Amino acid sequence: MNIDNCIHAIKASKKYNCICDEIIIRMVKNEIVKYNSEKDVIKSVKTRLHQITGAFIDEDSMKQAFGLLLTLNDQSMNEKIKKILSLHTSSMERMSFMEEIYEDIFSITGNDGAILDIACGFNPFFLPLFLKTNKIKYYATDINVKLIDLIHCFLHRPTSTAVHLLMMRYIKHLMFKCRMFFYLKLFHYLNNSKKGIQKY
Repeated sequence: MNIDNCIHAIKASKKYNCICDEIIIRMVKNEIVKYNSEKDVIKSVKTRLHQITGAFIDEDSMKQAFGLLLTLNDQSMNEKIKKILSLHTSSMERMSFMEEIYEDIFSITGNDGAILDIACGFNPFFLPLFLKTNKIKYYATDINVKLIDLIHCFLHRPTSTAVHLLMMRYIKHLMFKCRMFFYLKLFHYLNNSKKGIQKY
């Protein structure tokens, strides 16, 4: 079997061509030792990618989110952000209780320090709705390149809350200290997957 063939086939997929190369390469190397055919390796990697990212948002929803972001202004902020959040499955599921989650978190941690949001998804869009301080440094990362581009555009608007976006799409080494780590989208998956999946 040829590793490059598997990687190319996955990257050629419309659904997964936005996933950063490092993740695909690592997954292929891990799966290729388990199967006897490239077809099975490709299928296994795509299944895992679906579980950690593909199930939450599709290309059409991403395009809608970009469109809504382009028309965002102070008057329509809350309305448009809620529409954007509704396009992402896991974010939509948390909309009704996300304010309570933030209140509980910051009542324990305080309103300063740094947050690293791993596999952030659309979490950064909750910031202007529920983050009531500008003393927190917020770092976000995700394996979906298009999603990172979307979040980058949002967080770097002239009127945006003062936050920091970690542009590394795949973290190899953490070079700064954080008091808090968010991995809301992956929590259920990591806890219910077989041992060793956390290394992804």
